[in-house]
Amino acid sequence: MKGAGLLLLFFCFAFGGARAAAAEKRKLDSGEGMILLIRSLKQRAAYYHDPPGAILQSFEHPVLARISFLDIMKREGLEEAIMRCNKAFCFSQYTVTALTVFAAGLGKAPLEEHLASCDYVLSLLEEECGRAREAYPKKQKLYLTLGVTLGLFAVILLV
Repeated sequence: MKGAGLLLLFFCFAFGGARAAAAEKRKLDSGEGMILLIRSLKQRAAYYHDPPGAILQSFEHPVLARISFLDIMKREGLEEAIMRCNKAFCFSQYTVTALTVFAAGLGKAPLEEHLASCDYVLSLLEEECGRAREAYPKKQKLYLTLGVTLGLFAVILLV
């Protein structure tokens, strides 16, 4: 019976490490979803002259839907969705602030300014997602190793 408890304790720690690694992956995927949203805003405004509201209402992305970002965006607007869901992204506070300012000005500026704003925000998002993408394998290995090590350490202490 004691062995089963120790095994369960080990797997709890190992599972915790795997969950932390999966959370980092979700943040990265959410960031990449935001890049797709801004690209869609830029392309549809430039080529089809669609209004931003219509673009936002029709945008779909499975990861952004899973974190309720799309529901909030469609009900209350892009700015509110960014402010409420900012912890679900792999972005710094500076980038979140830039995104919020971008969202607040959406549809209020001429097309040329809108496209320039999209380019600026895209460059910020792509830079941060690139860094997160680069750091992800290291973080994944760290979290998994830490979970297994802590699980083994707890088992050794209780044996």
